[in-house]
Amino acid sequence: MSVSSRDVAGGYAHASDHHSVTLDEETFRALLTDCYDRLASVAADGETITEEVLAETLGFDDPGRLTPLLDAIAFIEAKAGRPPLTVLVVKRRTGKPGVEFFDTVERLGLDDGYRARTDDELLAMMATNVYAAWQR
Repeated sequence: MSVSSRDVAGGYAHASDHHSVTLDEETFRALLTDCYDRLASVAADGETITEEVLAETLGFDDPGRLTPLLDAIAFIEAKAGRPPLTVLVVKRRTGKPGVEFFDTVERLGLDDGYRARTDDELLAMMATNVYAAWQR
């Protein structure tokens, strides 16, 4: 699966509505496509990726600049009825997604249908579903 230009446009619009996007639209769309493709590869390999490595891959010196891109990807996946690829982007120190991930999950209702009692259970369930959806 790859991301369509229509999905990228929707992701950009969503990110612009919820974040201060400082990149021009063309650059954001190109980075969104690159980020999506990288996360799809990570998912297909059954891995996770740290924010720092993903940021470096995209040419960012600050992992915080990933937030609008990751939010856009979560939005794209939610619209497609898939679990969020962004669950695979983790903090080096904790091995878990950052607080921004949980904010996005709550705002988009991505935790609906999961019967998790803890955040760790929710993360494990989502990651399992992501891997199942993206296995080659």
